[in-house]
Amino acid sequence: MTRTELLKKWKIHVAFLGGFLAVVSVSVIANIGGGQAFWDATLNALREIRPMEYAMLLLFWYWSVVYRPRDEWRSTLTTLNLGRSDR
Repeated sequence: MTRTELLKKWKIHVAFLGGFLAVVSVSVIANIGGGQAFWDATLNALREIRPMEYAMLLLFWYWSVVYRPRDEWRSTLTTLNLGRSDR
Protein backbone atom coordinates (compact mmCIF):
# COMPACT_ATOMS: atom_id res chain seq x y z
CA MET A 1 0.00 0.00 0.00
CA THR A 2 1.45 3.34 -1.02
CA ARG A 3 1.48 6.43 1.12
CA THR A 4 -1.27 8.18 -0.87
CA GLU A 5 -3.57 5.16 -0.58
CA LEU A 6 -2.98 5.09 3.16
CA LEU A 7 -3.75 8.81 3.43
CA LYS A 8 -6.96 8.41 1.42
CA LYS A 9 -8.07 5.59 3.68
CA TRP A 10 -7.40 7.46 6.94
CA LYS A 11 -8.30 11.01 5.84
CA ILE A 12 -11.77 11.09 7.42
CA HIS A 13 -10.52 9.54 10.66
CA VAL A 14 -7.77 12.15 10.93
CA ALA A 15 -10.30 14.92 10.21
CA PHE A 16 -12.63 13.77 13.00
CA LEU A 17 -9.75 13.35 15.46
CA GLY A 18 -8.34 16.75 14.51
CA GLY A 19 -11.71 18.42 14.97
CA PHE A 20 -12.19 16.80 18.36
CA LEU A 21 -8.70 17.79 19.49
CA ALA A 22 -9.22 21.35 18.25
CA VAL A 23 -12.41 21.74 20.29
CA VAL A 24 -10.82 20.21 23.38
CA SER A 25 -7.70 22.36 23.01
CA VAL A 26 -9.78 25.55 22.90
CA SER A 27 -11.45 24.51 26.13
CA VAL A 28 -8.08 23.59 27.69
CA ILE A 29 -6.65 27.00 26.75
CA ALA A 30 -9.68 28.73 28.26
CA ASN A 31 -9.30 26.71 31.47
CA ILE A 32 -5.56 27.48 31.67
CA GLY A 33 -6.39 31.15 31.18
CA GLY A 34 -8.76 30.79 34.13
CA GLY A 35 -5.89 29.73 36.38
CA GLN A 36 -6.03 25.92 36.31
CA ALA A 37 -3.00 23.68 35.94
CA PHE A 38 -2.54 21.89 32.59
CA TRP A 39 -3.67 18.41 33.70
CA ASP A 40 -6.61 19.80 35.68
CA ALA A 41 -7.59 21.93 32.69
CA THR A 42 -7.40 18.91 30.37
CA LEU A 43 -9.49 16.68 32.63
CA ASN A 44 -12.06 19.43 33.18
CA ALA A 45 -12.25 20.06 29.42
CA LEU A 46 -13.04 16.38 28.82
CA ARG A 47 -15.57 16.35 31.68
CA GLU A 48 -17.35 19.43 30.29
CA ILE A 49 -18.35 17.52 27.16
CA ARG A 50 -21.77 15.97 27.71
CA PRO A 51 -22.32 12.26 27.02
CA MET A 52 -24.87 13.12 24.34
CA GLU A 53 -22.23 15.16 22.50
CA TYR A 54 -19.89 12.15 22.56
CA ALA A 55 -22.73 9.99 21.23
CA MET A 56 -23.53 12.48 18.46
CA LEU A 57 -19.87 12.63 17.43
CA LEU A 58 -19.64 8.83 17.31
CA LEU A 59 -22.91 8.51 15.34
CA PHE A 60 -21.86 11.16 12.83
CA TRP A 61 -18.48 9.46 12.46
CA TYR A 62 -20.22 6.10 11.91
CA TRP A 63 -22.59 7.63 9.36
CA SER A 64 -19.79 9.25 7.36
CA VAL A 65 -17.17 6.48 7.58
CA VAL A 66 -18.74 3.08 8.08
CA TYR A 67 -22.29 3.30 6.75
CA ARG A 68 -22.75 2.40 3.09
CA PRO A 69 -26.20 2.63 1.50
CA ARG A 70 -27.66 -0.45 -0.08
CA ASP A 71 -27.48 -0.72 -3.85
CA GLU A 72 -31.22 -1.13 -4.33
CA TRP A 73 -31.88 2.23 -2.66
CA ARG A 74 -29.28 3.99 -4.78
CA SER A 75 -30.76 2.81 -8.09
CA THR A 76 -34.12 4.48 -7.41
CA LEU A 77 -32.58 7.88 -6.68
CA THR A 78 -30.40 8.27 -9.77
CA THR A 79 -32.85 10.13 -12.01
CA LEU A 80 -33.42 13.34 -10.09
CA ASN A 81 -32.60 15.64 -12.99
CA LEU A 82 -35.07 17.98 -14.67
CA GLY A 83 -34.14 16.91 -18.17
CA ARG A 84 -35.40 14.02 -20.21
CA SER A 85 -34.87 10.65 -18.57
CA ASP A 86 -34.00 7.42 -20.38
CA ARG A 87 -36.43 5.47 -18.23
